Amino acid sequence: MGKTPPSNPREPKQYNSFLKYTGLAIQMGVVIYLGNLLGVYLDEKYENVNGLYEKLVTLVTVFLSIIMVIRQVIGDSRD
Repeated sequence: MGKTPPSNPREPKQYNSFLKYTGLAIQMGVVIYLGNLLGVYLDEKYENVNGLYEKLVTLVTVFLSIIMVIRQVIGDSRD
């Protein structure tokens, strides 16, 4: 009667990989955004007119999120 077509075994893994890296990008954006908010808060608290804390903390969180992504990708490539 009606045969079901064979499913592609690679298809679920591709979706899982897509979702994992999409989630990682969202996580990276959230970390950078929260770092920016922390920098703005520190600038307001310590009355820094140059915005130095905002720039510095945002830059540090960008580097930390890049390191986080690199470690995740390296860990995934070993599996």
